[in-house]
Amino acid sequence: MDPLTKPEWRAGVRRVLADDIGIMVGTGGPSGISAPVGSTWRQTDANSSHGNLSGLLWNKVGTGTAEGTDWLVDFEGRWVSYTPTIGGFSLGTGSTTVAKYTRSGKLCEFYVNCKMGTSPTSASYLSATLPLTGNLSPMPITGIVLDSGTAYYETTAYRDTTYAYVYGSGTSGIAIGLNTLGFTWAVNDVVSVTGTYEIA
Repeated sequence: MDPLTKPEWRAGVRRVLADDIGIMVGTGGPSGISAPVGSTWRQTDANSSHGNLSGLLWNKVGTGTAEGTDWLVDFEGRWVSYTPTIGGFSLGTGSTTVAKYTRSGKLCEFYVNCKMGTSPTSASYLSATLPLTGNLSPMPITGIVLDSGTAYYETTAYRDTTYAYVYGSGTSGIAIGLNTLGFTWAVNDVVSVTGTYEIA
C-alpha cells in the first residue's frame, strides 16, 4: 500500500505501524510517538521552541539523542532570527545587530553581524551568545572586522559552549585586542562572526 494513503497517517492521527517507515503529518512535535528509525514527521503548526517555524521536518534517528525521544528537527535551510547578548564592546547609539541560525539535527549554523552606532566603545574582544548550547568539538568559526566599509581586518575567532568571541589577529595569527587594530571605531564599522558547530 502507498504509505501516503494509509488511513493511520491522515487527518492528523499521530500513529504509525511498527513495521512501516514513512512520512507522518500532524500538529505538535513528535515527542512520544513510536516509529521506526528513518521515519519523518511533518509538523503542520508553528513550533514556539524552534523560531515559530511551521512545517518543521522531524527525523527519527537512533538512540542517544536528547530531543523528542530520538526525533531531531531540521529547519531545511530556513533561517531563524535570535537576539544574542553582546559583551566586551559598547556598540554605540543607533547600532544594529542581526543574528540568525538554522539547524539540521545536531548541526547548527549561525551568524551575528554588529554594525556600530555613534560613539562605540571598543574593547579587546566582542562576544555574542550562541543560539543553542554547543559542545566543544573543534569545528571552526570565523570573524570579520570592517572599518567604515573601506578596509577589512583579520580576526581570530573561537567559541565555547555558549559564546562566540572575536579578537583582532596580530602577527603569526596571535590574538590581539580589537581596540589595537589601528583605527578609531566609529558609526557603520562592523564586527561579525559566523560558524557551524555541534549542538550539545
